[in-house]
Amino acid sequence: MTQYRRAWLAWVNAWNDREAPWGIALVRIGLALCLLWDLSWVGIERLVVPLWAPIQAGGWGDVLSRGDVPFVWRVLPPTAESAWAIWGTLMVSIAFVGLGILPRLSTIVFVLLYAQTASIMDDADRGIDTMMRNVLLILWWSPAWEVLSLRAWWRSGSFLGDGAHHPAWARQLLVLQLVVMYFGAGITKTGLGWMPWGGFTALYYILHDPAVARFDLGRSLDPLYFLTQFGSAITILWEYTSPLMLLFFWIREKPTALGRFRDFCLRWHPERLYVVVGAAFHILIAAGLNLGIFPFAMLAMYPAFAAPWAWNTWFKWLPGTPNPAPQIADVG
Repeated sequence: MTQYRRAWLAWVNAWNDREAPWGIALVRIGLALCLLWDLSWVGIERLVVPLWAPIQAGGWGDVLSRGDVPFVWRVLPPTAESAWAIWGTLMVSIAFVGLGILPRLSTIVFVLLYAQTASIMDDADRGIDTMMRNVLLILWWSPAWEVLSLRAWWRSGSFLGDGAHHPAWARQLLVLQLVVMYFGAGITKTGLGWMPWGGFTALYYILHDPAVARFDLGRSLDPLYFLTQFGSAITILWEYTSPLMLLFFWIREKPTALGRFRDFCLRWHPERLYVVVGAAFHILIAAGLNLGIFPFAMLAMYPAFAAPWAWNTWFKWLPGTPNPAPQIADVG
């Protein structure tokens, strides 16, 4: 066997795990709920026409005068009703994604149409919107609808599905994307407030920024200034070292002969510390800052971090046979 063939087979084997898709299904449901909530407020606040309609129909953007007119405004009449039709299609399609109704079709319709809204008004498109579109594209290829969906009920007679194992690569790819996103967020934090020589002042000033702060704290936070410094330091350290999560998850799910370091990881589970810190990070963001659905959408992706055997351990009534958890080697 040639060296290249061995490398290729090793690569295929690395992505060839199988598991019951509970984690990726919960990601699907969580993202659908976040997007339904977000789009509902776009409708409630009557922002559909200002954001997505041409200026001729009451919108804020002169989209029809651009050289790259978005596809929807090349096929739809430039009216306020068309903008509301876009909103309604987004609402129905993402609801179908969450429920598992025509999942492939509803997912691609939502992703493509949601990308069109970004093209219409790119200033209103946030980083979390791009992240969610990317994740939904991963879900499109995944077995995320084989459990916890109407599709599962239709096929197996149970909303919980039949517990069969499916390829795990989609969940693993989502973990990789989350780690890349966190590491990218860390290395782009170049302000002095995030650095030791800047006094780790970033979080203190963010919590006092009227553009994003949820509360007017005034000087009430001054006695706890050291905690904001600690929070800034932990944030940048966690983001800079987030690639270690990939190593810890790899050892957890594909343990190999790594000796005592492997046994340490399987005994103490350092990946859990990273997940807990990340979840706390987003919960505190939701409590202290007005950043829309960002913290909630990120938390909706966290079920992907759970070990494949954890679901049947936590919820023994789930159907199917759980993946076996790796055991600590006997080093005696």
